[in-house]
Amino acid sequence: MSSPTSSAPPDPAAASTSGEFVALLNDLRVWAGRPSLRRLQQLGGRTVAVSGDEVDALPASSTSYVLRGHGLPRLPRMGFVEAYVAACLAAGGLTAGDIEAQVERWRSVWRSLAHGHGADTATAPETPQGWVAPAQLPADLATFTGRAAELEQLLATTVDEGGRGTSTPAAMVISAIDGMAGVGKTALAVHVAHRMADRFPDGQLFIDLHGFTQGVAPVDPGDALDRMLRDLGVPGEQIPHDLDARAALYRSRLADRRMLILLDNAATESQVVPLLPGTPGCLVLVTSRRRLTGLDDARALSLDVLPLGDALTLLTRIVGEERLAGEPRTLLAEIVQLCGRLPLGIRIAAARLRARPGWTLANLAERLRDHQHRLGELEAGHRSVTAAIDVSYRQLDSGQRRMYRLVGLHPGADIDTYAAAAMADAPLRRAVRLLDDLADAHLLQEPTPGRYQFHDLIRAHASAAGADEETESDRRAAVTRLLDHYVHTAATAMDALYPYEVDRWPHPPQPHTPTPVLADGRRAAGWVDAELTNLLAAAEHAATHGWPAHTADLSAILHRHLRTRAYYGHAHSLHTYALQTARNTGDRTGELIALRSLGDVCRMQGRYQPAIDCYLQALQIARDIGHRTGELYAVAGLGHVHRMQGRYQPASDRYLQALQIARDIGHRTGELYAVAGLGHLHRMQGRSGPALEHFGQALDLARATSDRNGQFESLHGLGHTQLATGHPDQALGHHQAALDLARELDQPDDQARAHHGLARAHSDLGEHEEAERHWRQALDILADLGLDRVEETSIEEIHAHLDDLGGRLPLASH
Repeated sequence: MSSPTSSAPPDPAAASTSGEFVALLNDLRVWAGRPSLRRLQQLGGRTVAVSGDEVDALPASSTSYVLRGHGLPRLPRMGFVEAYVAACLAAGGLTAGDIEAQVERWRSVWRSLAHGHGADTATAPETPQGWVAPAQLPADLATFTGRAAELEQLLATTVDEGGRGTSTPAAMVISAIDGMAGVGKTALAVHVAHRMADRFPDGQLFIDLHGFTQGVAPVDPGDALDRMLRDLGVPGEQIPHDLDARAALYRSRLADRRMLILLDNAATESQVVPLLPGTPGCLVLVTSRRRLTGLDDARALSLDVLPLGDALTLLTRIVGEERLAGEPRTLLAEIVQLCGRLPLGIRIAAARLRARPGWTLANLAERLRDHQHRLGELEAGHRSVTAAIDVSYRQLDSGQRRMYRLVGLHPGADIDTYAAAAMADAPLRRAVRLLDDLADAHLLQEPTPGRYQFHDLIRAHASAAGADEETESDRRAAVTRLLDHYVHTAATAMDALYPYEVDRWPHPPQPHTPTPVLADGRRAAGWVDAELTNLLAAAEHAATHGWPAHTADLSAILHRHLRTRAYYGHAHSLHTYALQTARNTGDRTGELIALRSLGDVCRMQGRYQPAIDCYLQALQIARDIGHRTGELYAVAGLGHVHRMQGRYQPASDRYLQALQIARDIGHRTGELYAVAGLGHLHRMQGRSGPALEHFGQALDLARATSDRNGQFESLHGLGHTQLATGHPDQALGHHQAALDLARELDQPDDQARAHHGLARAHSDLGEHEEAERHWRQALDILADLGLDRVEETSIEEIHAHLDDLGGRLPLASH
């Protein structure tokens, strides 16, 4: 260390700005011989921190921070200046009397600068005698459960690069915790604040900003600052009236202090920003039901509902293990699921159970199962899930509330932007903005980009809000627009996927609301796959709430796709709804189409007699109303069933009848399938020549009409016929081409049929390992589909083939 100079120490009166004042503090250290920060810390002595503990008056980190000018344009704290000047003067060899006189000169200049530089450089008054450091955190919950990953993320916020959790951070840290009402934001913030309190020796501030408190207006930032400044020891008469001045004084008061500040239940960024410190050393935890995306440098953490395991643990901790002894775990799981795995809902349900010693879990579950009244059951004392959600809802603007209510009318599991635009009768861009606003408010979730869904309890609230605040005519209009959107878009998708069968479904007019562009089969298939559960739910809703025409349309439009993808259970339910509504409304054409579709499904499931019944009823209606296309499909369907039953003559009669109708009305697709049916019939009867001739004709028709399903049937038939004539090598090519088509079309049942054909061909060629591979793939597909047979084979038959191969395979294959 250099020796101190014999000249007089720097004169603080030379400073006219806070920057010059800090520069003179550096000059004073030079005058003192550049004592180390550790030496100044020793000379600065001890002081009482805001926590009440004795600490060093000049910690090295604080001294370095001030001397580097990081706190500018604000002045350092008076207490720091006094300790620093005294330490430097002592290092420079001044006597105690001279030190006191010099310190008073620095005090005087400090006061002059503090009063002359306004709000931007305002500094905190001295801490009054007897002031107690704030320790305002609410009590931690004894039953706090789970959130391990979130805790790890939050607890790491003050750890420096070297892993030392008590070092001064390089910058102020803000962690913004957001999530839906009742998800446990405050509980998590309070819990983690207690875990980290010892890292912040200057105390903890807590304020509820009442951003989403029922019946309470959000706290004004100026009022919040008034309270927080008083908590920091500022006398009321010294608190400025202006918001900016208060914020500057607050920042100055916190300079060089290590404090934890919990701002709970914030409404907006503008409410939070004035309450943020301006210097390192502080951690701010903010909770809000909105995503506070406008907080610069904030570390965002969005809370979801509890995982099932944590939800079960929470319920058990609150109710008590003794009370739950012997209760089925499945019932526990059902209750937390009925509470939406929402901590608030679970706590309320548990409180109700504890308050009623005579109740069992079964009693509680029975009450919660009532979907319409579930929210009413989740109330206990002043706590209510309904009230918690309602406050968030009331914070929305009118457009956001309307979108929330209308989306709550949607019958499906989720909704995309186009469907929401249809319901709201809004341009797509506005619909997207409103949906994003609801997601930011945690009233909607966005599990995948562009698709939104409700939490179960929020869905119940949205539905109730729609019933209360939307007129019946407005609700019906919104659902009608949704159904129009789904029917039109589904028809457009089917046109792209199955262009050779466009005459089999209706084509409603383009709705005036926006619809997606489905210009090719890939996009069309993607849309149908994403919306299928919604389309089925919409059809059921339409059937049971007074939109019979939409149910009939969706049944006719979706039939080919459901049959092609082997969604037989869904297809049967949909067509049954369509049949009921058609009969209730006297729609004979709708009844015909639904019966024909049901016949196809029953036939594919191997339920031949119900299929025949459906086809015969459809045939009678078609003849009664003169519907030749309907007559064609009903007759062809009967031919298929008779052939699969081994009733060859009735099958031949029906196929020839269908062929004549198709040629009479110029229906080339009908002609194709009648010719292919005759080919299969000849093949099954051992007439290989006529079979090959008919399959060749069918393949020509399929290629001429771009009917890829027809191409599959024709190639598949040719392969089986060549197997029957002893040409397995030729059969391999046709069955492989058929399999490629079935894969491109994503038709799993047809893939199983093609694998069976390939297995037979390989077996006939003595290629037993390849045969086994294809038969096992066919079995896997049938198991996935839940089917015991497809048209040419069954699980039982395939197992017999595999058993037969058993003695011919190498040992390693077994």
